[in-house]
Amino acid sequence: MSLVTRVVVFGSVDGEASGVQLFADALTNVNSDGTPKTEYYPGDSVNLLLIVPDTYKLLAVKSTDGSIVATGSVTRTEVDRILFTEKGIQQQLSQLPAGSVTPGWYGASGVLTVDGQQVAANAAPCIADLAYSYQAERYQLTAPASLAIGAEDGDDWPIGVVAYVEKIK
Repeated sequence: MSLVTRVVVFGSVDGEASGVQLFADALTNVNSDGTPKTEYYPGDSVNLLLIVPDTYKLLAVKSTDGSIVATGSVTRTEVDRILFTEKGIQQQLSQLPAGSVTPGWYGASGVLTVDGQQVAANAAPCIADLAYSYQAERYQLTAPASLAIGAEDGDDWPIGVVAYVEKIK
């Protein structure tokens, strides 16, 4: 089984520009030896994280096969290393911060400004590790027991997960 995700926005913004994110949860989708899980079989589950900025309303999360259920909220920490090449030019963080963003500068430093998922420094060039927390809703997708995967290596059965949101502000 492979996973395909998509965000559909009702309103005047496309899914990419909305800031809504739907992605596999790298922290919980691991094998018993701690390596990232890359293969899923009939009856297996994969955990997904969904981040919806407060300017959008979640309408539904649906899958093309199997079953998907919401399993609660999670808070995770993230560290993004960003190279600022020009003063005041915004760069995008991996996730939408749920609070402050703390820079750890390497060599030259600057003053960091944060606007949603965008950050900029008032000096350049400079590098910082930007530490922050983000909140997400977790979903669990369970592949059906009848998943149509053949016995040959490389056989695949894609399952799509779609988050439907509506712009409210």
